[in-house]
Amino acid sequence: QIFFGLSVAVNGDTAVVGSPIHSNNGNGAAYVFVRSNNAWSVQPPLLPSNPSGADEFGNSVGVSGDTIIVGAPAHDVNSVNDQGAAYVFTRTGNAWSQQQILTASDGSVGNVFGNSVAISGNQLVIGAHLAYVNGVQQQGKAYRFARLATTWLPVAAPDGRPFLTAADGSDFTAFGVSVAISGDTVIAGAVGLNN
Repeated sequence: QIFFGLSVAVNGDTAVVGSPIHSNNGNGAAYVFVRSNNAWSVQPPLLPSNPSGADEFGNSVGVSGDTIIVGAPAHDVNSVNDQGAAYVFTRTGNAWSQQQILTASDGSVGNVFGNSVAISGNQLVIGAHLAYVNGVQQQGKAYRFARLATTWLPVAAPDGRPFLTAADGSDFTAFGVSVAISGDTVIAGAVGLNN
């Protein structure tokens, strides 16, 4: 099994389908489909440039115009297991190229940054639902980035922290297990919150 279709996204005539356990040594892939004259054709798959082994690249995907973001929540960052990463690809003509690799500035073991991703124009959000917040286990975080020219830069939360989280979060809140963004508005799911 390659889990083709575990994640999907579409914008206009471009669709992307994640396959996080693709035969690419288990690192995963994302497939891009383009519509022309009512027919969809597949382009070469997107692959991570720096796989660390069983990264689950393609666990989450998003597309907006000529930009695709692909989450790899099990990617090891500087030997930190499952810290997670997200990869941004841009299209020129019919060709896609990797633009940037995004990681959490405060990432740590098991955060699974990139388990959820969403993009809208020059804004994107990435979830890390197993991250600890001030010792609260798996409270979860979400990170915003904005594109300036060709570079994606982190956007601080209103309280100055590098991430968004639930004000009433507690153990296993899992804030960021799902995310969406439209313009300057972000929504994040928190499936473990007890009200």
